[in-house]
Amino acid sequence: MGLGKVYFVGAGPGDDQLITLKGLACIKSADIILYDRLVNPKLLENARDEAKLVYCGKLPHQHLKNQETINQLLIQYAKQGKVVVRLKGGDPGVFGRVGEEASSLSPYKIPYEIIPGITSGMAAPLYAGIPVTHRDFGTSFAVVTGHDKSADGKPKINWKSLATGIDTLAFYMGVSNLPYICKSLMDHGRDKATPVIIIQWGTYSRQKVVEGTLETIVEKAAERNITNPAITLIGDIIKIRDKVKWFENRRLAGRSIAIAGDIDNNEKLFMNLKSEGADVFNVLTTKIHSRITEQGFTTEIENIAQYKQVIFSSPIAVDYFFKALFDLEIDIRSIHSKFFHTNEKTKEALKRHGCFVSTEKMNKLEPTLFITGCHSKLFNEYKKQFINLVPLFTHEQRLCNHTLEIFQRIIENKHVSEIIFTESSIEPLKNLIQTGKINPFEICKLTVTSIGKGTSLRLQQLGIKVSKQIDKPTSITLEEAIFNSIVGESEMVHHSEFVR
Repeated sequence: MGLGKVYFVGAGPGDDQLITLKGLACIKSADIILYDRLVNPKLLENARDEAKLVYCGKLPHQHLKNQETINQLLIQYAKQGKVVVRLKGGDPGVFGRVGEEASSLSPYKIPYEIIPGITSGMAAPLYAGIPVTHRDFGTSFAVVTGHDKSADGKPKINWKSLATGIDTLAFYMGVSNLPYICKSLMDHGRDKATPVIIIQWGTYSRQKVVEGTLETIVEKAAERNITNPAITLIGDIIKIRDKVKWFENRRLAGRSIAIAGDIDNNEKLFMNLKSEGADVFNVLTTKIHSRITEQGFTTEIENIAQYKQVIFSSPIAVDYFFKALFDLEIDIRSIHSKFFHTNEKTKEALKRHGCFVSTEKMNKLEPTLFITGCHSKLFNEYKKQFINLVPLFTHEQRLCNHTLEIFQRIIENKHVSEIIFTESSIEPLKNLIQTGKINPFEICKLTVTSIGKGTSLRLQQLGIKVSKQIDKPTSITLEEAIFNSIVGESEMVHHSEFVR
C-alpha cells in the first residue's frame, strides 16, 4: 500500500462561507478529517459519507488529543494510504502549529500540502467594522500571540518595539493575559488612552465586541464575561468603527439557530436566515436511500401481475417504482393492475410518467400492493382497512452519516442559543440521550421550539422543556416565527403545559 497525503487546511475564522474553494475541495475528498474546536461544525456537512471524523477538541489547558497524539494520527492514517485533512481554525500558518505537524511527517516521506485560510486577526476586525490598515489611522499591522508555552503562559515579546513601532496590534487568544498585555504596552510607552476592542467568536452571528482603552478594557471585558476565542485589537484605527460597522446591523445578527430534522425547502430558508445575519445549523437530517436493488424488492416487483390494485403513497415512491421497471426491463404494458394514489402530489407524479389513476373505488378485498417508503405510518393506516395489503418498500430515510457528530459539537461548544425540533428528529435525539452522548439538561438551556403538538409531547417525555410550538410545519411559518422572534398566541405553548 502506498503512502497517502495530508492536507493542512485553514477553515477560516468561523463563518462557514469564508473557507477557500481549495480548502472545501479537500474536505469533500478526504478519507479522514482531524478537526479542532474552533472549526465551524457546519463545514463537516461537506465530508463524504464514508469519511472518518476525528475531533481534536482543543480547549485552553484541556486538549482532548495532545499535539504528539495528533502528529501520530496524521502519520498512521497517511501510512494506510488515506487522504487526510487536518482542519484548523483560521489560517494554519498563523499560530496554528502547522510547522510542528508538517515537520513530523518529513521523516516518513509523507507528502503534504498547506492550504491557507482567512486568518481571524484580519477577518474578525472587518466583521466588527474595522479594517486593519487605513491611510489616516494605521499603516503598520502586527499579529501577536496572547499566550505562549512558558510556565506562566505570558508571551515573551519585545514590548518596546510593539508599543512604539506598530500602529495596529492584533493579539490572538489573549483574554487570560489581558491585564499583563495592557500593562506591558503602557509601561513601554503606549498611551493609556489608546483604543482597544475585543472581538469574541469573530465572524459568527454571536460575535460579541467590547470597546475600551488600554486603561479600561480589562474591567470592561470582565463585566461582559469575555473569554477566548477572541481577538484583541489595539490602535487608533478602531476609531473608524462607527462609520464602517455593518455586521451587527442585520436583522438577525446575534441569532444562532439549530434546526433538527428535515424541513421542506430548507436551502432557501437557510439562505434567507443567513443573509439576515443568523448562524443556522441543520442537524439530525436524513437522506433518501433506494431499496430497489435489494433482492426482496426485485422479487416482489417481478410478481406484480398477481395484484389487482397498486397504491402509490408518495411522489418519491412513484419515481423509484418506474426506475425499477426500467432497470429490470419490465414493460409497463404488462402490468394490468389499477393504479391508485393517496394524495394529489402523488397523482401528479404518476401523470408525469404517463399514468392516470383509476377513478373507481378501491376494493378492500382484492390483493393490493402498497408502494411506499420504510416506516410508513400511512401503510399501517391502510392495512387496517384492506384484507390483503402487501408493502413494497422503494426507499428509506437514513440519518446522514455526520449529522450526529455535528449535533454533538454545536451543543457541546455552545454554538447555538435556539433549537427547533421537527418530528423526524425525535428518534435520533432519543438515541443520543439514551447512549449518553447528549445531556438533555444542556438542551434545556436553549430556547426550544417544536413543530407540532406530537413533537412537543415527545420532547417532554425526554425531559426537554418547550418554549414555543409552531402548529403549521412549513418553511414559511418557521421563517416568519424566527423573523418575528415570537410565535403568535394561536401557535404558542408555554413551558407549564409540557413540564410537570
